[in-house]
Amino acid sequence: LVKAGDVELNPGPRDKRAASDPLSEEDHRWLFQKIKKVSAKWRDVGEALEFSYDQLEAIASKGSLKTDEHYMQELLSRWLKRAPPKHPLPCVEDLATALRSV
Repeated sequence: LVKAGDVELNPGPRDKRAASDPLSEEDHRWLFQKIKKVSAKWRDVGEALEFSYDQLEAIASKGSLKTDEHYMQELLSRWLKRAPPKHPLPCVEDLATALRSV
């Protein structure tokens, strides 16, 4: 088959998202729903993600944030900036663990 050209030598993933994203569609839905559900507990999530008291206070003191969902977005934005970019799966597992603990 290889000689006939019917088989790719290195097919790799067909979906580009699948190659770079370790999460399934179901995982994405679960994370989104859980984040939305626990936004009011954004400080608890921050503590579970090992943010210090001072870091959480810095987020809380931002006057432009109006709702718990905004605080959660800011928290997750800061968390993603400090997450190791080459290893996304452990980071996602850390987030899932933190969300389950709240």
